[in-house]
Amino acid sequence: ELTYNYGIVLSEPHTARLKKIWACRCGSPKCTGTMLQPRR
Repeated sequence: ELTYNYGIVLSEPHTARLKKIWACRCGSPKCTGTMLQPRR
């Protein structure tokens, strides 16, 4: 199985709307559920 962490960086705050837009729908049990890079 191949995986890819997109790690998309947004300059704006991660709102619920943006998290929904960038949600990952791959279905893998190990998935983080998002294509966004975590905020630091």
